[in-house]
Amino acid sequence: AESSAAKGAKNDKKKGKALVAKVAPSSTWIIDSGASHHMGSSHVEFSNIEPCGMSQITMGNDTTVSVSGSGSVEMDGGTFNQVLSVPDLSTNLLSVYQITHLGEGMRVEFGPNSVIIRELNNDTTVAEGKADHRSRLYTFSHFTSDSTPTALLTHANE
Repeated sequence: AESSAAKGAKNDKKKGKALVAKVAPSSTWIIDSGASHHMGSSHVEFSNIEPCGMSQITMGNDTTVSVSGSGSVEMDGGTFNQVLSVPDLSTNLLSVYQITHLGEGMRVEFGPNSVIIRELNNDTTVAEGKADHRSRLYTFSHFTSDSTPTALLTHANE
């Protein structure tokens, strides 16, 4: 049984406010072997964006999202082409299949702590990412893009 002093201590906890603000890089991309296309959110800086042959795409959870076009995305060592612009996408995705099969002329090398995309013809490194061991995902953050300011405010009555 809990003593009355312990119960009182629990009830005496103060409730307050917290404010967290940060700039979250929207330039982070996740490499995805299950993605059929490269897909970027509204925060991605596309070049040569044009209408494409699809207006929607079905995601892995069977939701449908709108596609507003297709374009190119620059990175440190090269360019990814035919990237779908998906404004409502919360995470930018790179398709392993598109990198290795659909005209990109690249290969993907996975290691325990990193992922590297290289040109097939000259072995040049196009992009190098890292393993995020908490999420178990491989991410890239060297793409040209804006950063999205994020703020969180919580308030509890005292």
